[in-house]
Amino acid sequence: MIQRLIPILILLAIQGYVFHRMWRWLQRVEYLPNRTRWIRGGLIGALLYSGITIFFMIGNRLPEEPISVVALYSLAYPFWIWVFPTTLIVFPFFFLRDLIVVFVWARPRFFHHRTTVSEAQAPVAGSPGLSRRAFLRYATAGVITAPVALTAYGTVMGTRRYDIHHQDIPFPDLPEPLNGLRILQISDVHSNMYMTLDDMQDIVTLVNSLSSDLIVLTGDYVSGTAAFIDPFCEAFQKMHRPALGVYAVLGNHDHWTNEDEITGALTDIRFRVLRNRTAVLPIENTHLNLIGIDYGGLKKGTRVRRGRTVSWPAIGGLLDKAIETTRPGGFNILLSHSPWGYHQAIARSIPLTLSGHTHGGQVVLRLPGFSLSPAMFLYPYIEGLYWNEGVALYVNRGCGTTGPPVRINCKPEITIITLTRG
Repeated sequence: MIQRLIPILILLAIQGYVFHRMWRWLQRVEYLPNRTRWIRGGLIGALLYSGITIFFMIGNRLPEEPISVVALYSLAYPFWIWVFPTTLIVFPFFFLRDLIVVFVWARPRFFHHRTTVSEAQAPVAGSPGLSRRAFLRYATAGVITAPVALTAYGTVMGTRRYDIHHQDIPFPDLPEPLNGLRILQISDVHSNMYMTLDDMQDIVTLVNSLSSDLIVLTGDYVSGTAAFIDPFCEAFQKMHRPALGVYAVLGNHDHWTNEDEITGALTDIRFRVLRNRTAVLPIENTHLNLIGIDYGGLKKGTRVRRGRTVSWPAIGGLLDKAIETTRPGGFNILLSHSPWGYHQAIARSIPLTLSGHTHGGQVVLRLPGFSLSPAMFLYPYIEGLYWNEGVALYVNRGCGTTGPPVRINCKPEITIITLTRG
């Protein structure tokens, strides 16, 4: 109870501070004189509603459990659309402004410096007739509305606009029968209260419209509870089976819920789940070694998640076990949910690794020649194709989300990988 009460109180305090600063800002707004009363009333209602969503989302351990459609759209989505950007962007903005005000107030008292009226009201450079105070008011309005609007777009639209990405990967020693082999990769569907049965049926419809020789799924079929595997299977049992079949490995969320239940459910819909073993696929006069491993880290570790202890083995040991069942002379492809498997693949000269896990960062700021996302602070491999010592890694951005159900500048992805000689 205490573990849930502390974040609730922190978020309520942050929201109270944000609404107080917004109220003060409205008192100084001059361009909406006839509407401020209605806006302030709406502000009070929004404050009360944000408190309700905070108690509902955190107090009920969501999104660990299924909820009704009414609660989803009236409480869960508003929580992320409002509380997420105001906590991470609007609150720091107002807090930093207040620190600056305190510094400006204290400076003449401690350093005997006096700011003139003309300095405080000086026009902003390049903006004739616009005082600095008026400029800050307009900037404040933008800081409040832009993050909320962008998050709303990323929730409603960004999570459902799938990118069908075609990626050719050349290998000079690729066996001729594998030249042109098309592998369709799906990753990180995360069946949960945000990724509904209808959403997953849309994914299956897209997949069924694409041509491939082989389908691979690289983990994280559920979030929160293994019960979400039921709608996943209901949707994906209608996915077409290409000539070489459908193969899957488990992700961290699958292990953290119930790996045996997830494995059994996937097997029931004719997915072949590779748990530290290799599927040998004969193709004309050669064969493809499809090596699948469970979720693991660079080294063995444990953590407490939602009040229970979860653990993971080292990827190197899992891969060594899986390699025991490969057939010599074949072309090797590693399926590893985490891109950390790439390090082990390089050491063992496995030509290609297919991964997911990072979601591409979900929220990405893209600038010319540079991008910034939360994932870059955790992983060296975030999205797309990487090469190292002649060994390739492809990181799929995934179909679903974890944490905030938001994608900005980071479309969900279904990938068609074509192997080529070159």
